[in-house]
Amino acid sequence: MITLIAGEEKEQLLHRLVALYDREIDRQASSRNERAKDADFFDGHQYDSEEIAAYEARGQIPRTYNDIKPTILWILGNERRNRNDWDVKPRSSEDGNAALIKTKLVKYIDDINNAMFERSNSFGDAVKTGEGWTEVFVEPDDFGDPQIMLRHVPWRQILSDSNSIRPDMKDSGHLFRTRLLSVDIAKQMFPKAANELEGEARDIHRLVDEDRSSLYGYNQREQNSAGLSSGVLTFDSVRYGNDQYGVRIIECWYRRYEEVEILRGEDVLDRVLFDKEDPMHVQAVQSGAVRVSKVMRKQMYVGIFTRYTVLWHGKSPYDHNNFPYVRRLVFVDDRTGCPYGLIRDLRDPQTDLNHRRNQALYNISTRRIVMDKGAVDDMRALEEEVARPDSIIEKKVGSDFRILENTGLVSGHLELAQQDSAYIRQVSGVTGENQGLPTNATSGIAIQARAEQGSVITTLPFDNSRLGHQLEGELVVSLIEQYMDRKMQIRIVGKDGENEFLQINASPQTDITSSKADFVIGEKEWRVTMRQAASDQFMQLATQLGAVNPNIAMACIELAIDLSDLPNKQDMMSRFRKLSGIPDQNDPEQMQQQQQVQAQQQQLQQQQAQLAMEEVASKIAQAKAQAEKYMSDAEQNKVKTIVAKTEALQRSMEVAGIVEANSNTTQTADDLMENIDNILNINQPAAAQPE
Repeated sequence: MITLIAGEEKEQLLHRLVALYDREIDRQASSRNERAKDADFFDGHQYDSEEIAAYEARGQIPRTYNDIKPTILWILGNERRNRNDWDVKPRSSEDGNAALIKTKLVKYIDDINNAMFERSNSFGDAVKTGEGWTEVFVEPDDFGDPQIMLRHVPWRQILSDSNSIRPDMKDSGHLFRTRLLSVDIAKQMFPKAANELEGEARDIHRLVDEDRSSLYGYNQREQNSAGLSSGVLTFDSVRYGNDQYGVRIIECWYRRYEEVEILRGEDVLDRVLFDKEDPMHVQAVQSGAVRVSKVMRKQMYVGIFTRYTVLWHGKSPYDHNNFPYVRRLVFVDDRTGCPYGLIRDLRDPQTDLNHRRNQALYNISTRRIVMDKGAVDDMRALEEEVARPDSIIEKKVGSDFRILENTGLVSGHLELAQQDSAYIRQVSGVTGENQGLPTNATSGIAIQARAEQGSVITTLPFDNSRLGHQLEGELVVSLIEQYMDRKMQIRIVGKDGENEFLQINASPQTDITSSKADFVIGEKEWRVTMRQAASDQFMQLATQLGAVNPNIAMACIELAIDLSDLPNKQDMMSRFRKLSGIPDQNDPEQMQQQQQVQAQQQQLQQQQAQLAMEEVASKIAQAKAQAEKYMSDAEQNKVKTIVAKTEALQRSMEVAGIVEANSNTTQTADDLMENIDNILNINQPAAAQPE
């Protein structure tokens, strides 16, 4: 809902937003400058202007030996190799089918947004600078339909609440996002403020350079010297085009307490913000399905403005009432509350490493000369000759002339440089064993222990990234339930690359707006060494249990493959399940088919058991008749006793339901039936009795 503001109220709002924005810039300028240096160190910009001037003064090129980059790349590579599993779970037993559809929808949204790469870019910003961001939002597609988007946001564009230290931003009161737009696009988006936007436009390349500058605390209060003024194009704008001018748009999301009306009841509208203009809400209230309840809560608002005008202001358009931005946080400085990444503690040893290596190179390339004054006639010629490897120097007889080599200092600098490299690996947690480099660890146990140590030290960034993925998934599911309310069909690339067409809102069974669901991240272990060890153990266990219980062995194989780094693991497991006849526990269709097969098999076993019991009863009756015909009274009594015990056994089995409950007793009943003649000793007719 847009809040219309004008006049004095608009000026007050603009003053409040700009003042809050300037306050955050002032408080975070020093921290963001340090974070920019962290990013520079990864990119190889590791010398400041004073250091470069010192190297140039002694005629040396400042060379960079970047040990930080492969360390950070190892962490980023592991994140890409071991992305999190996830699922959408229903909130009630009746919502299982809707949750399955939403799971496929989230996958579809991930695919069309290349979300895995966007998350990886955000994780990279977090590892380097301490904070990475993604945005989950809705924008119209080419046909005007709402489309859910997920995008990485560069860390320089986000200015968060300096008092917030929680990764989920539950303690955050506001957040700023800056965007650089060409003046033409800005005027199309906000046509009512076209004159104001033209008056604030500047050279867009200068704006970009300001945002990429290491010193983030730039003075935006001097932006009134615009390239366009009073709506009149300058000579440069005519020459190069109006798209060369841009304006900085600032977007502020903030919370404030207010009384709102919430729907309460058993309906799907329970705990939904009441909209008096929504016919469904009004009808639900009038029918008594829900009631309206007034509560005080933190309501999310958004304001879009420049330094001199408010362009838009209103409540958040999203039902989730949260920030549409997700933060990946690594470390927070306990003193300042500002974020920082893994590179911060590596900058000092990296700087020392560069200086040591450069000093060693300088010492091995230069010589010192100690001589009496006037020992040579031409000092310039001496300098050139000494620089030659095959120099010939002529000095005056009797004068002192010595050339001193600096090679004795080289080994000391190189040794310290090696210690700096080792310290970088030690502090970062990415040991030589993790990178596959030769180290002093010789035994397999020592190598594995050091590799596991490195994996444990780097756990925190991966864990916080998993939390970020969880928050993104919650936002995506909420937007699905809010905006994907029309009948539609989407295509999903399924297993083995086949196309699956999914119907949405076409029937009550495919209605995804009438239920709620939860996004859940799988508890998958990411560390390479521990996962590989667990995978090997499960594979060995599957080999041992294969002859005992194939189902248990198949489950072990499934766990082993899931913990491995094999590509297309899901397709591989699908093929294994098809060959073994074991259904996928996460596929309701396969589980339903298995239940039907099991029910049919159980029914067949019961029928076989019933037939077996009937045949046993027939044998017993036949035995009784033969006994009465061929045997004497004494023998008949003996046989009757055995038959009575057999009948009692039969009745006990029937009463206890042994045969029907346990199919293994069927074989026992068959053995009894086959050997009943031998038990009763009536295979041959009894001898004729004397008359």
